[in-house]
Amino acid sequence: MKRKPSKGKLLRRSQQRATDPVKSKLYYTVPNKGQTVFHEFAEETGLYDVLPPLKFKKMNMNDSVIISGPYGSEHPEYEFTKSYGSTISTYPHYPDNATREGEPICDSYRIHTHTNGIIVCLADGCNWGERPKQASNRAKDAMVYYLTKKISEAKTLADLGHLLVNALSISHHVITYDKEEVWMAGTTTILGGILVEMEQGADYPWMFVNITVGDCKAFKYDIATGNITDITAGNRQNLSDARDPGGRIGPYLDGGNPDLRNLQITYSGCSDGDIVLVVSDGVHDNLDPETLGKSPRDVGIDMDSWKDVDEEEGIKVKNKFMDEFLTGLIRDEISGEAISPKLLSKKIIRHCLGTTSNGRIFMEQNPTTALEHDYVKYPGKMDHTTCVAFVVGEYDPEQITDPRESLNQEIWPF
Repeated sequence: MKRKPSKGKLLRRSQQRATDPVKSKLYYTVPNKGQTVFHEFAEETGLYDVLPPLKFKKMNMNDSVIISGPYGSEHPEYEFTKSYGSTISTYPHYPDNATREGEPICDSYRIHTHTNGIIVCLADGCNWGERPKQASNRAKDAMVYYLTKKISEAKTLADLGHLLVNALSISHHVITYDKEEVWMAGTTTILGGILVEMEQGADYPWMFVNITVGDCKAFKYDIATGNITDITAGNRQNLSDARDPGGRIGPYLDGGNPDLRNLQITYSGCSDGDIVLVVSDGVHDNLDPETLGKSPRDVGIDMDSWKDVDEEEGIKVKNKFMDEFLTGLIRDEISGEAISPKLLSKKIIRHCLGTTSNGRIFMEQNPTTALEHDYVKYPGKMDHTTCVAFVVGEYDPEQITDPRESLNQEIWPF
């Protein structure tokens, strides 16, 4: 089978050791011997009790395909069908400016696909500028490097909970470790996850376990039903202020501490062929009924304004709408097409571009006029926008090319 070349490079594990930018134990040593605010939070809230002591199979680390971006991107040299990542900006590009508003992009992702497991992380730097960009890139690398190093020490899902908390504490630490003043560092939301193959007897052959602080989300596309469900439902808790992600790592509270209000661990059983999506709020804010211009009554709430909606009811209704809307979007867009992480990601990214187009065009054509806050006329939320996806199941490293041509770049420029 002929392999189609493309930009980037394939890194197998043996090559990864030589190119790994981490030269010290910084990314592998848990700060303060495990006595951090993250570990205290996990103990006090019962976070470690979320995961059952179910055993999973040892992850084969000999062959891996690494994808990361959007800066310092690493990609395989061919059409890899098991995992994919894409990041764009939906902010306006004013005519007289050299760069798009909101540059540099502050989202970043890393996904390591192994023959029988996956380690993934998405970080979304808070606000604009070099500091949140650096925070998200450092955090996502630290998360994946630590989990890759230590995954062999875990035997059960409960063990993974401890690994994920350790990894999160390191991600926070590396954001600030070389700063003269802690406040010189940026902050970021983050979601790190591990897909493991379960031992016989489990309800599902695979399990995706994740830890998240802030408003990055994970969804599961069920290949059997075509339905999409939010694995992280409820982690966006503030309905009145889209600028509040609910939590973040990096220096934010007194003493340079993180904001762990919505730190959570969740897990979801998966079957072969399912696809897991990990997205930043630049995606899921454009799946929200409020930003899509719908009133509470449109989604079954007896209120005229979203400001008057009970928070608990609003979260429940918005989560349900998001699952159903995304399911419908994928069914309408991909009917009759072979589903893949790449195609799914690109369809979702295209939806975000289209949803925000009215506001973006207005701002580009009227650079001195403020955009009217009207989601009916100008739906969606412009942002840095990332979708990372991977298909559940084993892969054969000797048969990992896709015989089909890549998607037309004129149609899919992202």
